[in-house]
Amino acid sequence: MTPVGDESIKTSKVGMNDSIPLLSLEEINVDEKKIIAQNVEKEKEDKAILSSLPVAKVKEIDSYEEQIGEAEPLPNSYVRFMERSGEELDGEVEYDLDEEDSAWLGMINDRRKASGLPPMEPDTFELLMDRLEKESYFQQQTNGTAGIAADEDAVCCICMDGECQNSNAILFCDMCNLAVHQDCYGVPYIPEGQWLCRRCLQSPSRAVDCVLCPNRGGAFKQTDRPATWAHVVCALWIPEVRFANTVFLEPIDSIESIPAARWKLTCCVCKRRGVGACIQCHKSNCYAAFHVTCAQQAGLCMRMRTVQPANGEPMLVQKTAYCETHTPADYKPSTNPAEARRRAIANKKTSSAPVISIPTIPPERIREIA
Repeated sequence: MTPVGDESIKTSKVGMNDSIPLLSLEEINVDEKKIIAQNVEKEKEDKAILSSLPVAKVKEIDSYEEQIGEAEPLPNSYVRFMERSGEELDGEVEYDLDEEDSAWLGMINDRRKASGLPPMEPDTFELLMDRLEKESYFQQQTNGTAGIAADEDAVCCICMDGECQNSNAILFCDMCNLAVHQDCYGVPYIPEGQWLCRRCLQSPSRAVDCVLCPNRGGAFKQTDRPATWAHVVCALWIPEVRFANTVFLEPIDSIESIPAARWKLTCCVCKRRGVGACIQCHKSNCYAAFHVTCAQQAGLCMRMRTVQPANGEPMLVQKTAYCETHTPADYKPSTNPAEARRRAIANKKTSSAPVISIPTIPPERIREIA
C-alpha cells in the first residue's frame, strides 16, 4: 500500500502467506523527524522569499526633457462647473444633421431654387428641427369609443385577472394605459418614472397588427421577423410559438413552425378564415377552432396550469381551451358584477383599434419658432 500523497514510497506485492516486515518505533521516529525538519526548512525559505521586497529597476532615457517639451502652465484658479441659465440652454442647438437629412435638404433646396427662393442653410435646418423636437408632445388620438378605464376597474389584458401581488403588480402604460401583470408581459422589475409598453415605445404614432389574429388592441411584442408584431397571449396559447427570452418574453419567434393547416382554420367566433392562426377545442373529436383573442372576448373556457411529471422532469404548463358546446361542467365564470365589468372593459380594449399618439405642436409655438 502507498500512503495518500506520498509519491516517494515504492509499492511491492505481498503474498497471502508472506510475512509483513514491521518497522521499529525508533525507525518511525527517525522518519518523522526528517519530515518535520524538511517542512521547517521549506517554511523558512518561503518566509524569506515573501519578506524580501522587489527591487525597482530604472533606466535613464537620453534627452527625455527634449522629447516631452515644456509643461502647460497651471491655471490661476480651480476648474469649476458653471451651470448654464435657462436662456443659454434655450439657445443651444442639439440636433445634428445626418446623411439622410443632407439628402432631403438638397432636394428641398432644388425646389426652392426652382421657385426663386433662397436655399436653406444646414445651420437653419438644425435650428428648426431642434425647436420642433423640443416643443412637440404626444397627443392621444382615440377611435371615438369609451374612454380609458379607471385603475381600480383594470384587469390584465393577457390573463384577464385583476389580482396582483407586490412581486407581480399590474403596470399601466403611461401613453395608452394598457394594463398588464409584470409576469404576463415580461417586466421583472418595476421601472422608475415613466413606463411604456413595447408598442408605444417602438411605434407610438402607428397602429400595429397581430400576425396571429385579426384583433388590433391588447399587449403586443415584436417578433423575430422585421416590422412584425404579435399579441403576447396569442404566443402563449399557440403551441408552436416560442419566446426567445423567457424572462422578458421577447422577441416572439418560431412562427414559421406553425403548420399550414392552422392558418387555414375558420374561427367559430369571428367567422373569419385565413386571418391569423387558430387553436382548437381540447375535447377529442371536436374540431371547433378559434383565435386566442376571439376566445377571450367570447368568454370561452381557457385554463392554464402547471403539472409536475411523475418521472421527476421539469414542471410543465398544461393549456386547455374549450368551445362553447364542450365547456366543462365545473367551469363557472365569475358572477361578480364588478369583475364582469372589468372583463368587459378589457375585452372592449382588445377588440377596438389601439390608441395612437401623434406628435403635436401648438400653433402659437410654431409661429414663435418661425
